[in-house]
Amino acid sequence: MYNLLQRANAIFAFSMTVTFGVLGAIAIVTPFLPSFPSAQINVKDIQVISYDYMSQGESEFAFVKLQLDADLTSLFNWNTKQLFVSVVAEYETKSHDINQVVLWDSIIQSKEEAHIKVSDLHNEYNFVDITTSFRQVNASYSLHWDVMPYVGMLINGHTTSNQFIKFPPRVSLARAGVIKKSSRFTVDSFEGQIVLSLDGDDDRIDDGVDDRIDDGVDDRVDV
Repeated sequence: MYNLLQRANAIFAFSMTVTFGVLGAIAIVTPFLPSFPSAQINVKDIQVISYDYMSQGESEFAFVKLQLDADLTSLFNWNTKQLFVSVVAEYETKSHDINQVVLWDSIIQSKEEAHIKVSDLHNEYNFVDITTSFRQVNASYSLHWDVMPYVGMLINGHTTSNQFIKFPPRVSLARAGVIKKSSRFTVDSFEGQIVLSLDGDDDRIDDGVDDRIDDGVDDRVDV
């Protein structure tokens, strides 16, 4: 005869075996569940700004405006906790065959949020190359995602793009006379405008300085 403690131990061991067996089956089955994510990315505008960043020499920073229309609802199932999505620019340079830069990312926590439609999407992070120049570089833009399940491993995927877009001629802010060459400042993008932060103040480059910016455009012939 088994006493009460032995019976409870047997029941607990059996329940743990069944639980881990079910969780293992879920982890194995989940990657094979059908899904049909789709995304379309259109590049609306690209600006390349050149300036002396932290007195380390001139570097080129790209500011990209995109149109994103993605339907990731099929990635949500009974084992999906959330999605991590990002827009990635990929390009090739003479020194590196593969370069990938994350321009924008977001966490999607429900199926209702999985249909992403943004008409004016600006890069949230600095878009700068390790060589400090985008000269003669063509980039493609794609949507990447990581599916975070309740049980099992991360599942990732991405869209493919055969469209490669060349970076435009750069604008040198110092050459355009927008800022002094010795000025300490940072450049950012806010609501479609380039924002200069000089000595704690923000100066937006608007229509009032278009002529000076045009004077600073580098034709890249003698750079």
